[in-house]
Amino acid sequence: MFQVLLIIAVPSFCGGIVFGILSGKSNKLRLPLSGKLIELGFLGDALVGVAAAVSIFFIAGPLLNLKLDNLTHMEGQIKIISLSLLSGFAGVRVLTSMSSQLLDKLSAVDKRLDSFEDKESVDELIADGRFHMKNAEDAKESGIELSELEKALVAFEEALDIDRENEIATTEIAKVYRKMKKLNKAVSVLQEYVAINPKSARAYYNMACYKALLGLGKEKVVTDLEKAITLSGRYKRLVMLDNDFSKFHTDEDFKNLCK
Repeated sequence: MFQVLLIIAVPSFCGGIVFGILSGKSNKLRLPLSGKLIELGFLGDALVGVAAAVSIFFIAGPLLNLKLDNLTHMEGQIKIISLSLLSGFAGVRVLTSMSSQLLDKLSAVDKRLDSFEDKESVDELIADGRFHMKNAEDAKESGIELSELEKALVAFEEALDIDRENEIATTEIAKVYRKMKKLNKAVSVLQEYVAINPKSARAYYNMACYKALLGLGKEKVVTDLEKAITLSGRYKRLVMLDNDFSKFHTDEDFKNLCK
């Protein structure tokens, strides 16, 4: 093991010195307790070169078949000497690149964890909102029903604050407004959503339902239904079964939507 470290250290030490001479830069070491800076000169470049070479050996070693048991052979020694010399010369840049890649990977992992945690939070809030929606349906008194709907609305809006493009949270908010008899507000919520997510068949279908209940006219209802059906054929089967469109069920345009 000592022989391996020596083979790595000496060439990389020399490579670091060569880099220091050519770059003209100076490395300094800050003492932990006093905070004073000590000028290291070429020694700093040499030490950085050794550190880079050792790091690279454990990363690039397997790729170049540099195993401890074959470094006793001339071929293995030449490979490690060459690699160490180059690593020593490129020391600072090598370590900077490695640390940058490591930070990028850690950042990516952190983002994935945040995304996973956000999804869990959104799912919990949606479940909580649906729980209050169910309580509102089961409520015997109008005051309790309204209170439960307001709690549901808060939960769905909090979910939407975390994920602005969450389709379920948006359509559930619209459903709450429908139950509150605020159909214009329900339509407004869905219009804002399809402006940022024009491929939401569910949003277009629900919007058609609320426009039909508002009596906004067949053309507006059909336009939204056509978009919903184009995006998802399953809505074609629902049109003639949905009571929200009951006054249009005998209309030829509506019948044509289901063909």
